[in-house]
Amino acid sequence: MSTFILPFDHRSGLAKEIMGTTYPFSPADRQRAQELKQVIYDGFLEVHAEAHPNDTLGILVEEECGARIIHDAHQKGILNILTLESSGEPELRLQYGDQSASRMRMLSSSLGKVLLRFKEKPAKNDRQLATLQSIHAQLTKAGQRMLVELLSTGTEEEREDFLVHTITVAGEMGIVPEFWKVESVPTESAWKNVRKAAHESSGILLLGRGEDRSYVETAVRTATKSGVVDGFAIGRTLFANDLRDLIAGKKKRAAAVDAIADNFRSMITLWKSV
Repeated sequence: MSTFILPFDHRSGLAKEIMGTTYPFSPADRQRAQELKQVIYDGFLEVHAEAHPNDTLGILVEEECGARIIHDAHQKGILNILTLESSGEPELRLQYGDQSASRMRMLSSSLGKVLLRFKEKPAKNDRQLATLQSIHAQLTKAGQRMLVELLSTGTEEEREDFLVHTITVAGEMGIVPEFWKVESVPTESAWKNVRKAAHESSGILLLGRGEDRSYVETAVRTATKSGVVDGFAIGRTLFANDLRDLIAGKKKRAAAVDAIADNFRSMITLWKSV
């Protein structure tokens, strides 16, 4: 069984890279962002309707522009992951603080997600890891689970060491997420070392980080061949250009929905064909 997530919880990135505006959103821009996220979700639904029963397809979205989508996904029994961090911050800052678990419960979210960015390998006393430990404890106490996304400023060749170190340190702090969402590493053996660092109950998902399609496809092939990666969580690579075309009037809404569905579908097909 594989897990395929379509993440579109971007806020500051969506504003700057796709909409050509700023974040925080104005009321008009927020409305437009909600409409664009609905386009992505409609494309996801096309693929979800035909998904293999052994696969899990899910979405990752934030409440600000995705509350209706979260509700609809819950009603349809779709894995829906709620973003718990504030957008555009250099370090992890929880949007809901000690109310994160109750917010997830109110929205009927399947998992909570936090993003951590590092410039170097963190020590146990790192502030972000302390925040992660706190939110992990809060959700665990409430019977909830989480997805942790790790980003670094290092090269692809440096990521193996960074990921093995960071996941190991987090494990020593008692942090055991449902999934680690991580950047690509260059070899199958590197993926196996990342897998060894994680707790056996934690899944590993490949992220795309908005890279071009050819780069991501190469990363997918390597991850799949390793036999230890559980799926992917790839977003902007699959929808950014189509949203830009929609905004520019080069595509109609229905065409953008279909194109995003085709992109998501083809990435799943690639994963299964390797």
